[in-house]
Amino acid sequence: MSMHEMETLFECSVLVIANSGDKLDKTSKIQLCYNLYRLQDLFFDCHCPLEKVSSELEELGYLTNLPLDQLPEPERYAASTLAEKSGYFAPGAYLNAETGIVSVTAGSELWDRLSELQITPSLQAGPFIVMSPIAMAELILPLAAEQTKAGNEDATYALGLWYLLLPSICMATEYYADPEFDPARILSLLEIVAISEAFEVVEVYCSPAELVAMDDEIPFFPEWRAPYFSWLEKRDREKERETKIRKLLADGQFVEADRLARLAEGRTSQEYRATIALTYHINARQLAEKAIPCPELLTLEETEQCFEKLRDEETEPALKSQYGLFVAQCQFMAAAWTAAVASLRVAFEPVLETLKLPAAAEQQRLLAATTAEKYFELLVTNIPQSVQRQNPQLLCPPPSMLSPAEAREIFAERLAVDPADLQLNKSLAILLLAEQKTVEAKRLIANFPELNYLLSDLEKLLD
Repeated sequence: MSMHEMETLFECSVLVIANSGDKLDKTSKIQLCYNLYRLQDLFFDCHCPLEKVSSELEELGYLTNLPLDQLPEPERYAASTLAEKSGYFAPGAYLNAETGIVSVTAGSELWDRLSELQITPSLQAGPFIVMSPIAMAELILPLAAEQTKAGNEDATYALGLWYLLLPSICMATEYYADPEFDPARILSLLEIVAISEAFEVVEVYCSPAELVAMDDEIPFFPEWRAPYFSWLEKRDREKERETKIRKLLADGQFVEADRLARLAEGRTSQEYRATIALTYHINARQLAEKAIPCPELLTLEETEQCFEKLRDEETEPALKSQYGLFVAQCQFMAAAWTAAVASLRVAFEPVLETLKLPAAAEQQRLLAATTAEKYFELLVTNIPQSVQRQNPQLLCPPPSMLSPAEAREIFAERLAVDPADLQLNKSLAILLLAEQKTVEAKRLIANFPELNYLLSDLEKLLD
């Protein structure tokens, strides 16, 4: 276990407390911060993590920041002796040598002196109560779990690091030797902390072998670690199952792949089965009358419904978009053109949002053009040319997306530098099709033998 892990635990815990809103009153928030940094003092080579969360600690009322020249003596002299080196010059008093700012924490003697001398407003933060590690965990972990569900990465790290480091904290504080020590009370926290997101954080910092070695001398932790090792075993089984399913799909053994997918649990099983079924339906469409019927698989309609459910339940933007693309693919195959385009637009929304972020102008232009090209490629390769002619509105770009002509202009600029670039010519062909300039697209591809593999698809679109 490194001290970096401890620092990250303290910092992420502070962020969890800062994001707790009215779930904790101000006194409880300050008390938790006080006890977190008291705990830090036990790990003597921890560097001060105050600076990374300084604004949060100040807002919580645990920290006050002031220029060095506002300190009274003898503290000002003590701080000045640090010269160019940042560090503590008194308990609870830290100087940042680069900025000349002094951070003073609640509960320190200097904090009280500053209030008495009216250098800073009188801040009511005490009296302070020393909390046991379990008492702190009982307050912080439910908040971290709730914030993790909302997608807060700092909270996820807090959750995982509390799970990883609680044994070491109990050892360092000798809490395991306290008469009030109750393993059952600690183990009850597993209902909150034993989740896959927390275990994934554990993996970032510690291998299973290191975890076993770290816990060898701690009395109750075989039970504490059991959920983690069960999760590892289950995940390994899932990886093996996924490998087998991928091989079966590559071999065209769809029914056997589906049988394995049914053995998985819940959401994983749904995702496997929907992916297998979609792969089959795409393959069957290509083979036409040569396709072998597989009634055991999900129908196209059931596959669409499954991906819709996965999409609507997903919170991670990239995965949500991926499921949305699968929904659109099912709808394209069912000739539900309007619904498919609507689904495609929704799937591209997260990507279009990223285009609003600050970036180098040229990089942003190219990303915008590439995004438009990918979008229109899905349209022109899935909607027959006759349908496009009858319903030109299907090819209209979403409001914040470049039009085919605008994207084509950007690619044309780059093509002027390298006329033989294969990908750029393909992009131009796709965008020409999106503008319904099919003859020009066909002529462009004909000039590049390397792109002949596209010609058959484009011929189909020409009816």
